[in-house]
Amino acid sequence: EPLFMIIGNKNDLANIKKIDDKKGRELKEEINALSFITTSAKTGSNVERAFMDLVHMLLEGAGEPMP
Repeated sequence: EPLFMIIGNKNDLANIKKIDDKKGRELKEEINALSFITTSAKTGSNVERAFMDLVHMLLEGAGEPMP
């Protein structure tokens, strides 16, 4: 079963957001994603955390056999 992580970018431009955090969390629940996080490549906000979440997800699933 695939693992999903939703990453929204450009959180430094909150005044022109196309999708708000509530909708992101709703989508996370709808598709059973393991994580939802917003980031900013410009400021670096949450970028490291997003990668750490991804690594954690991969390591958690490392013991499962491939289909």
